[in-house]
Amino acid sequence: MKRLLLLIFFLNIVVSTSATQPFTNLPSTPDAHETIKHLTETRNKLAAESERWHQQRETSLKQLEDQLTILSQQKDRGTIGEAEYQQQKATIEAKIVTTREEIKRAMRTGEKIDDVILHVFGTGWDTLINGQQEQERRKTLVAQAAVTQDIKNEGELARLRMMLEPENLTKVVTYGTLGAAGVVGVYYLWKLFYRYLEINWLEKAPALVHETSFQGRYADFKEYVLALFNITPPPPPSFDEEIIFEPKLEEKLKTIVTSAKILHERGLPIPSMLLYGPPGTGKTWYAKLLAKASGLRYALTSADRFSQFEEGKDVQAVHDLFDWAEQCKEGIVLFFDEIDALGAHRDKLSERWIRLLNAFLARTGTNVPNIVIVVATNRIQALDPAFLNRFPQKINIPLPGPKERERLFALYLKKYIINEKRTIMRNNQEVALQLTIAPDVTDAIITQAANRTNGLSGRQIEQMLNEMRKRCYLTDNLQLTKAIFTDVVEQMVTQEQHF
Repeated sequence: MKRLLLLIFFLNIVVSTSATQPFTNLPSTPDAHETIKHLTETRNKLAAESERWHQQRETSLKQLEDQLTILSQQKDRGTIGEAEYQQQKATIEAKIVTTREEIKRAMRTGEKIDDVILHVFGTGWDTLINGQQEQERRKTLVAQAAVTQDIKNEGELARLRMMLEPENLTKVVTYGTLGAAGVVGVYYLWKLFYRYLEINWLEKAPALVHETSFQGRYADFKEYVLALFNITPPPPPSFDEEIIFEPKLEEKLKTIVTSAKILHERGLPIPSMLLYGPPGTGKTWYAKLLAKASGLRYALTSADRFSQFEEGKDVQAVHDLFDWAEQCKEGIVLFFDEIDALGAHRDKLSERWIRLLNAFLARTGTNVPNIVIVVATNRIQALDPAFLNRFPQKINIPLPGPKERERLFALYLKKYIINEKRTIMRNNQEVALQLTIAPDVTDAIITQAANRTNGLSGRQIEQMLNEMRKRCYLTDNLQLTKAIFTDVVEQMVTQEQHF
């Protein structure tokens, strides 16, 4: 307790001295004095609270010592027994020890507080001095900047007077005009350069195209790099890898692909082609195969996409599409799906669509060696006879028969189940997942499913197997069972019967 009082007394001396002597050099400003006043008040409050707490603990300690004396007297008079005396004595002595420890800890804490207060006063003084010096420095800089700006303004006014003199005004106007023309010229030269890059390197596809393999000079550069490192690009897909056709139709389509490849190699135009039949039978896939097997690029669009343009801009979109296609040196297959939206009977077309049709016919009227036109429709009866005559090759691609459906099931079982492998992260470790087919999914079950799905397209059968794959991943053993297989087939058949 005496040590704490001496420490507080020493703190009062330090603070009082600091308030009267070290701060005498502090600039006489209200902010500085307010800060000193606040620090002094805070120090006084901390000292008062510390003294009050110690007085309370000293009082408690004195009361505990008095209780111990009274307890000893009671024992001597025989008021309490030896056991009770020892028990109460132990309790009071424990409280005395605890109270003294609290006083010691408080004294150590008081020393730390003293160090903090002294540090605050020391750093506070430095901060105030630095703050005042910074204010003075800023005032000096502002004054210097004002003088400098005045000098600059006088120089600008002198130059302006000189420029407005008759003999210099003509030069100013001439140089200004040339400068503006240079800026405009650079702007348009950049636009032309970017357009060159866009056409010859970037080959940004027109808005009508939703998928294309034509990537301009980037594709050429990619092929050059692959050849440099002796990397052979993957061969084009074959018929039995992607889709199944009836044998006679498949032979016919293969013959067309072979002929197209030879014609392209010899620089002859490939005849335009019209594919018709129900949706999902492989018309779009065949157009892409024709392009890949013949060494051509492809671009896919749909005739109904013309409706997204404003009237007048739709015709320009047609010309933009063909202008872009003509830039492809390798040759390109332009595939138009749902062509009945454009090539329907003229008496059923509005004036806008007639203008679109005329623009399309104008660009397809002559054979261009590097552009092959392939169109597709689900409603050939809706096409205008004059429009049909533009396509020397008309190929019907019907729905698959029972044998073709059975082959399709086998094809997509291999693609989506047998060859399905994935690697996932589980507990920070790679885990390989492999789907399998249960023994109860027999050839007889597949044949039964092929007969059950009469009237469904190849795309719908592919959707079935994709759904089976998802359900397999939801099972614990990752296995395609007969229950999953038949349930998906029945669900798809029932769904199609409602439409």
